[in-house]
Formats: sequence, C-alpha cells, structure tokens
Amino acid sequence: LTVKAINKYVPFDDNSEWELLYFNLVCVEKVNKEFPSLVGGNYDLWGAQIKLLAFPHPWVMQISSRIINSHLASLDPEKLLHQNRDSFVVKIPGSLYDMSRNLCRQLDFDDIHYVETIATLAIKNIVCLFQAMKHHPDLCYTTDQNGPDREEIGDNDNFEKISKDPCRWIMARLSNMAKPKGNRRRESIFKCFAALCASCAAHYLTPYLELIIDPIDRAIREASNSLRPEEVESSPFVALSKEVLQLYEDAVGTDCFVESYAKVNRKVREKRDKRRQEIAAEAVHDPQAAAKRKIKKQLLEKERKKRRVEDRRSMRGGAKKKHY
Repeated sequence: LTVKAINKYVPFDDNSEWELLYFNLVCVEKVNKEFPSLVGGNYDLWGAQIKLLAFPHPWVMQISSRIINSHLASLDPEKLLHQNRDSFVVKIPGSLYDMSRNLCRQLDFDDIHYVETIATLAIKNIVCLFQAMKHHPDLCYTTDQNGPDREEIGDNDNFEKISKDPCRWIMARLSNMAKPKGNRRRESIFKCFAALCASCAAHYLTPYLELIIDPIDRAIREASNSLRPEEVESSPFVALSKEVLQLYEDAVGTDCFVESYAKVNRKVREKRDKRRQEIAAEAVHDPQAAAKRKIKKQLLEKERKKRRVEDRRSMRGGAKKKHY
C-alpha cells in the first residue's frame, strides 16, 4: 500500500499534497532500517525514490536522499556486480546517471533556498556514486542513452569526451554549477570536491583537475576583486576555497597540480582577451549596443559600491539605509 501511495506521486509537477507523500516515505525509511530485505528487492520503490530526489519540497527531497544514502553506504563500489548484484543500482539500468543528475540539481540552488542537511546528504551520495561510476561506467546509462545532453554539461569544448566518461560528466556538471556567483552553492560544491579528494585515490581525480581548479580559482579572484585585502584574509569562504586547493595539491603532487593550474589560468587569459576583442569590435560595428553595454556596466558598478557601503555599515552595527 505504501509503495502504491508513493508511486501515485510519480511523475510530479509541483509539491502539492506533499505531506502524505512525506509520511509514506517515513514509513519506508523505518521499514528499510528494521527489515532491509523487504525493501531491497522492490525495484519499483527504488525507481520512485530516484525520481523523488528532484521533488520540489525540501522535506521530501531530504528523506529520499536519506533512504538512498542508507542503501549506497552499504555497497562496495568495486564489487557491485558480485556482492551487490541484487541492488537496484545494478538492476535498474541508468540509475547511477539518474541519481547523479538529480543530486546535482539539489546542489544547484539559490542561496536563499540553501538547506544544509540536503546539501550534506547530496555530497555523501555523490561521493558514493562517483566511485561506483569509476569502477562500472557501463552501468551509468541505459541502452537507449548515449550520455548526458549538451545542456547539462554546459559550454564545454570536450562534449564528446565528457559524454563517454560519466565521472568527467559529473565533474563538469559540478564545475559549471560553481561558476555563477552564490557563496552557499559554491561552498557546497567545493565541499563536495573536498569529500571526493578525501574518499578517492588521487589517480582517479587527476584527469579532472582543471574542472576542479577552474571554479575555485574564479571564486577566489572574484572575492579578491570585491573585498578589501583584510576582508579577503578573514573570509571563511576564501579560506575554504584555498584549503580545497591545498588538499588536491597534497593528493596529486605539486608538479601535476601546478601544471593544471597553469592551464586554467592560460584559458582564463585567452577568454578575457577574446572578450575584449569582441567588445572593441562591437564599438566599431554597433555603437548603439556598445553604448548600452557601457551604461549597464556603470549602473552595476554603482550598485556594487552602494552594496559595499551598506555591508560595511551593517558590520559596524548600524542599520541598513532604507530605500523608498
């Protein structure tokens, strides 16, 4: 009855009537804890759990992640096809990819929607799935799937290479998610990078160093440009970013790390130079668009300065200025 009640909500369009679904999932969690053999072979239930990782309501998302994590934590990634061949991870084709995609969506949030418990569970699950993907890449996609869509990978020149390597796909996905501003989201993804470094052998991560370094280096540069030197030094976010970079340098070795870091910086300079050339060409060929761009830049700079003044006022204990 519980399984039927849960399957009734899949697929879903919104988070209406989430309460009954949540309490059904609580029952499943308790049964799975006391009698795991009763739940382990119910592949319809696990298929629903995978879809519910992307449910809009955070309570449903959280308990689905907990149930999935309790199962993944009991598996040996290296021996999935032997000791754990009855697991839904093996029995449901493409489940590794579907779980990874939905868990990445859990980390791709605006700062106002940040829930620490959900982010922590997503990180734990992604670490387990990454190791399973590394040992069994053939389990990641169904027979009619050729890999992820280009939209999921983002603007990346190595689409073909990424689509054939599920671990490279998930690292590219995390890397692209960490590029836009948003300290909470970036912090969660950087913690995910750190957890992968602590849990996986260095040679598993070496091929993805540039994807890891790029968003972290970008975050540090943006913080250095927007904060005063003393604020940069005392920023917990900057400290975390530097600690993650140090973890990878210690894991893969200084020579390998510096080589990857240099490649990232070279690509950053090339993109910056290309952008400047495009702006200069636009000023010649389309003066009106160039003027609009200049006005927009001036307004953004004005807002940035105003925001910094208000932030400093609040740090000194004063109330923020009201705008009417």
